[in-house]
Amino acid sequence: MPQQQTKSFTVNLFPLSTVDLDTVDEWLLAVFEINVKSYCQTKDALLEPSEQLIYEFAWRGQQLVNNFLQFANIPAFYAKKDIQFHRNKDHQISITFPVADIASINANVYQLAIRAAFEILQWISQTEKNPQHTEQLYKLVETKARIPLKRFFTGGKSTLPLLKAAFEKNIPFIHLGSGVYQLAWGKYSRQLSRSTTETDSAIGARAAQDKAKSAVLLRMAGLPAPQHIIVDSKKSALTAAKQLGWPLVVKPTNCDRGEGVTVAINNNARLLEAFNLARQFSKRRPILIEREVIGVCHRLFINDGTLLYAIKRRPLSVIGDAKRSVAQLILDTDGQEKNKAPWLRSYQYPNDTLAIETMAAKGFSLSSIPALDELVALRPFQSDVWGGTPEDVSTQVHPDNVTIAVKAAKLFGLYNAGIDIITPDIRQPWHKNEAIINEVNFSPLFGGTDISKRYVPRFLEHFIEGAGRISIDVFAGGKEAFERARQRQQQLLLSGVPCVVTSHDSSIDLSENEMAMPYISLKKRCLALLLDRQIAALVVVVQTNECLYQGLAFDQIDSFTKTAGELCSWKNENVILPAEDNDAVNRVFENVVSNKKV
Repeated sequence: MPQQQTKSFTVNLFPLSTVDLDTVDEWLLAVFEINVKSYCQTKDALLEPSEQLIYEFAWRGQQLVNNFLQFANIPAFYAKKDIQFHRNKDHQISITFPVADIASINANVYQLAIRAAFEILQWISQTEKNPQHTEQLYKLVETKARIPLKRFFTGGKSTLPLLKAAFEKNIPFIHLGSGVYQLAWGKYSRQLSRSTTETDSAIGARAAQDKAKSAVLLRMAGLPAPQHIIVDSKKSALTAAKQLGWPLVVKPTNCDRGEGVTVAINNNARLLEAFNLARQFSKRRPILIEREVIGVCHRLFINDGTLLYAIKRRPLSVIGDAKRSVAQLILDTDGQEKNKAPWLRSYQYPNDTLAIETMAAKGFSLSSIPALDELVALRPFQSDVWGGTPEDVSTQVHPDNVTIAVKAAKLFGLYNAGIDIITPDIRQPWHKNEAIINEVNFSPLFGGTDISKRYVPRFLEHFIEGAGRISIDVFAGGKEAFERARQRQQQLLLSGVPCVVTSHDSSIDLSENEMAMPYISLKKRCLALLLDRQIAALVVVVQTNECLYQGLAFDQIDSFTKTAGELCSWKNENVILPAEDNDAVNRVFENVVSNKKV
């Protein structure tokens, strides 16, 4: 099963005699979508009830910690069953439990998440679930977890969905800092930041973020692009309108997410209002006046020169049932969202002036009763600010539309790109219905909707070979362990597998020469080698008990061999470890052999 490397933390709790686990589980499922399975199995039947309660309580806290770490975009998905506790003299209970160890993360994040998780867990364990208490819990989570952890957020909205899918496919990942992750090890490894990969062109990314320049580049390449004029004043905007003709679109040249965009402009007064709005989002940059194209925006997600999926980006809408009015549909749909925890809500469903104007343009009002499955738009277009009602049209895209999307992504040098095509019908070729490529999106949101999440595993199948793991063999002991490791390396090298050997203080490279490294540490040396894209196999020599203090750089190995020779202390190599410490080291590696059920 998938694992993650962990590190241990300790919390002190007061006696748990009043804890009601059924109440806890009801809260966890309803508010945090955590469905808890029991920690204690049949083999634990001899435990005292009070001891079972402690284990079960800590197990739930461990999973809530993961949930809170994810508020900070930290990919903590694994809850390892390795909980220990003892009772202090002052009747407190000291619980030690493991948490997923993500590199280059501020230590304060863990402390905040752990403290908040166990405080809130104790609160819900003694609080009846009802609407009033639910609102209190939301406020507790906001003040104790979400807001304090928000300042540590790195990466983007695509990060967690991608890493969660990688974890479920048993693909290892390593945080390189600043929200950049390496997926897989050694020769199989690739780098991701949100949905951006190491192969994306920096030049293309910069060009894609400038709407005016990207449209010029698209036209130069023979691709359909918007007709626009760049303006820097209201006077020049009015002049541009005469040249282009109504209806028009006004947008900032340097904003994403639909910010500052106005559509369906058909007179000078609306044009000047739209100019002022765009200027708020682009105070020092020109404004784009664009001829509006009939149709709906479709996002084609291009991955490495192929179409991964396509969605019709319908505006935020309510869906008719032939019974309720638009006003009631808005009220009910918005109510459903507000009944969710704040961090699980999508978008607000408004009945404001813009919503009324938008629906009126399509012949609806708040009192209208739309037919079954009929959509009533509440916004003029889909945006990341307003939200939308997406539709999966992956199987409907005409091949000619796929072709121009792929060409656009390659033109900008993007491995992953969101190509937005405005068309009245994505099933028709672009050259038959005057469709255009409206935008080329660098680092498009991936995994942010249920539709998008379905395609993440397919993306990973293409992005990473298999599970992306190089082979790791471990030999423990003294001089003989190193000799056996060298033999294994030579065997692999002769068979054409690039292999390196390392202990805590010596590493042998692909040419069988000593490799200089700036530290004496088995974990650090192994991590450095897992980042090396020349390596397809690693042979590890364990000669100290460092792993008991520092953990490991990997979560799975292919084999573990104990050889003659005693292990020495990591802190003092002149001290030979006692038998119980040797056994503890052996257990660490036996527990990560890849075919062992943990």
